[in-house]
This record gives sequence, C-alpha cells and structure tokens, in this order.
Amino acid sequence: MKYISVLLSVLVMAACGSDKDSPLDEYTFVPEVEGKDVVAKVGDSEITKGELSHQLSYYSTGPMNIQQKDVDIILAKMIDDELLAKRAMEIGFSRSPEFLVNQRKLLAFEYRRFIEAEINKKVRVTDADIEAYYEGHKLNFEKPAMYRMAIFKTSTSGKTQIKHLKEQAEKLELEKGFGALSRSSDHMSTRSRGGKLAWLGENSSMAGVPDDVIVAGKRLKLGNVSEEILIGDDIYLARLIATKPGAVVSLSQVKTDIREKLLAKSRQEYLQMYLEDAKSAYPVNIVKTKIQKNNVSQPEAPAGPPGFPVQ
Repeated sequence: MKYISVLLSVLVMAACGSDKDSPLDEYTFVPEVEGKDVVAKVGDSEITKGELSHQLSYYSTGPMNIQQKDVDIILAKMIDDELLAKRAMEIGFSRSPEFLVNQRKLLAFEYRRFIEAEINKKVRVTDADIEAYYEGHKLNFEKPAMYRMAIFKTSTSGKTQIKHLKEQAEKLELEKGFGALSRSSDHMSTRSRGGKLAWLGENSSMAGVPDDVIVAGKRLKLGNVSEEILIGDDIYLARLIATKPGAVVSLSQVKTDIREKLLAKSRQEYLQMYLEDAKSAYPVNIVKTKIQKNNVSQPEAPAGPPGFPVQ
C-alpha cells in the first residue's frame, strides 16, 4: 500500500519532533520566512505556503501558467491528504513496517539532496586542479594507434588461385579491401563487404579470425597483401587497408570532462565525511540474534520492493 499523504504528515512530525542537535550545524535546514505563512488548517495541523508552492511546482511548467483554479485544486487535494493522514495516525497506521521503511527512505533521500546542494556551494575545481589531474593521468588520454585490414579465406584445394588473387587485390583502391574478389571467399561474415574487418588496436583479436592472420596483416605496408597464411586446411590472405596513428587528446578537449569528474569526486568525499560524522553522533547497535534468517518473519510478498510511495 502506498500512502503519500500519511508519509508526508509523519515526515513533518519526525523532522520537527527530534530534540537531538544536527551533527553539523552548517547544514541545518532553515525554511524561508515566506514559506511559513499558513494557507489552511485541518484540525490542529497547518498547511503552509511553502508546502503549497512545492506542490504547485510539479503541477505546471512555469509560474505564469498557473491559474487560480489550479491553486484551488492543489490545495483541496492537500487538505484531503491531510485528512487521511490524521485518520491514519489515529488508527496507528504510522507504525506499519511498510510506512516506517518508506518514511525513513524518503526523509533520508530528501535530506541527502539538501546536503548535496549545500556541498555544491563549497566545492570548487580550479584550472590548476584540472591541469594537475591531466598531467597525472596522461595515459588515460592517449588514443592508441589503430589499423584496419581485409581478409580472404579459401581451402588448400584453391591454392592455385592465390597468386592471381593477390596480384589483383593489390591493384584495388584501399577502401575496397578485396572488393568483388571476396565473393568467392570462404569467410562468410566478410565476403559481402570486400573482406573488411573492423578497426583493430595493437593487441586486438577478433572472433572467427586466427591471431596469426591479424599479426601478419598489421605488419604489412599499406595496400599490400600478405603471402598465403596456412591455418590447418585453410589458406588466408590479409591486406592492410588503413591506419590511424596514436595520439594524446589535448587538455582543451577533455577539460570539461575532467572538471565534472573532479567535482563529482569532491562532492562524494564531502558527503562521505558528513556520513562519517553522523555515525559518530548516533551510535549504531545491531541485535544480531534478531536478524538471523530463522528469526525474521516472511510476510505476504508486497506488489514491489520497498520504495518511495507513489500516487
């Protein structure tokens, strides 16, 4: 069961009812003054302007598109939610395991977002930081040399045609590989495209192509065709048809990516520091005898895994 109304009500009570100080005062949440204005009361509970504004932000794409009827509709729905929440509290529904799990997850999720927003105000990455990272990880920004070849395969019974085929292939333009000659090749996956393979790196291998063929091909001069390569009962020819020299990607090309990487790393480090501080502020004691598999009840399976309630 998914009860967003109940959850929101108890979240407010849980957030306001704790008498324990925040472990890091710099991250204390302070509502906007304008958001404290009361727009409706349901019994002894209040719905504030801040809550209403938050709901409206999901209702329309922009403030200029919101009409008074929209405000009225959203507020009426919030009042209905509050009524259900109050009744749920009366009957003790707030003690149900599913609700308690969702309450904890949602409050932690929203507070994590708040902390991350505060952290973002602190995190800075300078050009010097980016340059230092680039110089220290230059190997990560190297583009390896690449080469491309075409192959031809035939059985040893077709050996008589190899010399003629080799001479004909070397007359073809590079991008054609073995061209129409490959139609008689026994290498089925490349015969329709001139025998051409994908681009390969220095230590690359390819399924369905013997390594000896690849090694022979990359050692050729551009455009040349290898001597016959005997693999079992098959004969292969390889032709080198293209090369790309290795290169180092310039700092200007990766500067934005490095900045985002360093920002993400700093944000994560700050958040981890905050979590470690929270661990020291709130002792954790696990009653291991209560969490043994045989001691944990298995209720009827829910419709899905525990998660945020949805409407």
